[in-house]
Amino acid sequence: PPSTSRAARSGKPESFRRIRALKRACRWEPVGDAHLRYLWRAYKRDELPDFPLPPDLDPTQFQAAVVALLAGFRGEMFVFINHHEEPIGLVSVQRETIYDRGRAFPHALWFQEGKPRQRLECALRFLLNLKKTHLVIIEAKQPYWPFFEHICKYGVLRRVGTIRDAYGAGGRTAIYQGVGK
Repeated sequence: PPSTSRAARSGKPESFRRIRALKRACRWEPVGDAHLRYLWRAYKRDELPDFPLPPDLDPTQFQAAVVALLAGFRGEMFVFINHHEEPIGLVSVQRETIYDRGRAFPHALWFQEGKPRQRLECALRFLLNLKKTHLVIIEAKQPYWPFFEHICKYGVLRRVGTIRDAYGAGGRTAIYQGVGK
C-alpha cells in the first residue's frame, strides 16, 4: 500500500524534516551584561574574529570595548542558548527596508560549546522566525558553504548566486536567500 507519511508526501527524506531538527529547545536573547563572561571566554579563545577588538585586553577593558561596540552597532545582537542553558553562539542582524520590504542580514559566530546539531537547530529556528517578517539574505564565505547547503535541504534557504573576489582576490562568496514566509 502507498505510504501516507508526511515524509513521503513532501518528497524529502526523513532525515531532512524540520520537525525532527527542531525537537530540542533552542532560544536566543539580546546580548546583555549577563553574557559578558561568555563573550570574554570566546574572546580569550579567539572565537570573535569579526569583532574589531584589539588583542590582549584585560577583563575591564574588554567589557568597556564590548559596551562601546554594542552601542555603536546599527543592528541587533543575540546570544543563542541551547537546551542546557549554555550560550553556544552569537548572531548579529542588520535590518533594512528597501522598496517597502524588510530585509534582514544575519551573521552568526559559534562558540566551541556549540555542537553541530545544536548549531543547526538554533540556526533553523532563528531563520524560520526571522523570515516570517523579513526577506533573509546571507553572504557566506567558501568554508561555510557546507553548513548553509545543509540548511537549504530543510527548505529554509536557497542559494541564489556567487560573488567572486568579494573578500579579496580569489575568494568566492555564496549568496543565500530565505524561502517563502
